[in-house]
Amino acid sequence: MAPTDVTFRGFFPPHEARLRTLVASGEWKQVLSRREWIRDVQTRALRPPPARIPAQTVVDQLLRFNGARVREMIGSGVRDRKALLDALSEWPRRWDGDPDLSFLGLTVTSDCNFRCIYCNKERTEAQAPPEVWKRVIREAVGKGGERGVYIHFTGGEPLLMGDALYGDDGLIRYAVELGAAVNVNTNASLITPEVALRLIKAGVSRLHISLDTYDRDTQNRLIPSGERFARILRGIANVQIAREVAGVDEPQVHVNCVLNRHNLTHLPDLLAFLLERRKVRYRKGDGRAEPDLSYRDLLLHVIPVGGAENADIRPTDREFRAFYTDIWKKASAFWDDYQARSGVSPERRVDLKQYGFYTPYLRVEHRAGLDEYAQLAARGIYSQTALLDRCYLAPTQAFILPDGSQHWCGAHTMSLPPALGNVNETGVCENIKRHVSDLRAFPDGYCANCPGATLYINCGVDQTLKKTIEKWIEEPER
Repeated sequence: MAPTDVTFRGFFPPHEARLRTLVASGEWKQVLSRREWIRDVQTRALRPPPARIPAQTVVDQLLRFNGARVREMIGSGVRDRKALLDALSEWPRRWDGDPDLSFLGLTVTSDCNFRCIYCNKERTEAQAPPEVWKRVIREAVGKGGERGVYIHFTGGEPLLMGDALYGDDGLIRYAVELGAAVNVNTNASLITPEVALRLIKAGVSRLHISLDTYDRDTQNRLIPSGERFARILRGIANVQIAREVAGVDEPQVHVNCVLNRHNLTHLPDLLAFLLERRKVRYRKGDGRAEPDLSYRDLLLHVIPVGGAENADIRPTDREFRAFYTDIWKKASAFWDDYQARSGVSPERRVDLKQYGFYTPYLRVEHRAGLDEYAQLAARGIYSQTALLDRCYLAPTQAFILPDGSQHWCGAHTMSLPPALGNVNETGVCENIKRHVSDLRAFPDGYCANCPGATLYINCGVDQTLKKTIEKWIEEPER
């Protein structure tokens, strides 16, 4: 396959020109000259399967466990909503079978080739060999079904594992063949043309790539020791080229931005920077092709900097207020202009939040106003005012560190309370079932920085269960 055979569709001309220049480089020429291997990628690439819907996975199990009992309570005249919700949301003390998991977070290595100044992950020596990771994946997949568990490979830098992760016998392809949807969290610096194509062949659904700013100097200051900015962008472009070579739209690339004092005001320009490089996939509607907003390539996720050790780069309360007012308005204006330039008809346009560009304060409903939230955020507390009085989600997910230690959630893998167990010794589901009674203590001191996605899903479960109770209460009156 020659570089001139690669076609690019759905890119703005400036970025298409960048991709064409890169595909004509020596690195891509060398890979494309391996015609048999390219054909092998094109014919044997696994199609990424759909992932389970986390909130629905929780709700379905709780209804199965408790629905009949709660309906009997309602039939006997119970109308205390809290008592009914308590009964409906109770996980079993004795569990026949295993829980259905929707999410499995695997920190496969603590090693990393970057040294970001804000990184506060504790180093954990790797002790879980590939065969243990495969056993964990098999157990998490469980009974299978139309939708699979969502597996998130992270690190450190997971691509340092090489073929053990993305090769033909690697963990990714193993998981996808079992029906799991796979995401990889990476700094993208190791995504060469060949690696990009291997990730596609293995069936990766999504790549979460770390990029904090559109400004080269700022990014290189946040990741010292050499030219990092260009390597990140080259990795992203290699994925975009590889998708065109393979004739696929996945993996989608999402961008993780760690919000701090160095890049706070950069957000509108970073959004514009990404949108100008985004691939647009078109759908047919009303007799004409129109951009498909469900294809969220280069979607931006803003993650506020964590850890007490990062207090010196954490925005002040005044800066946080500015971020959620003036800076957000500028970013929204860029998004609106992008939709117009991309050809989205006025009736199909959505605001930035609806599109899925989440920020910690806007993603969920907080009990605090912006001023109070900004004061807490300036102290590194981002989730406290949005926590519910229970965690519905924990028994349907597992997070495992390189040494095999298992935790309830991503926040716990950072704060490191006592582990539920170790997968080198016990099974994933067994560790969950043994500790399910501990959930009565949640939210606890480790929950103040519950990840935004977990908060969002937890709130969704809460709303669904409450609506279900109201529906059941109304039924006898018909």
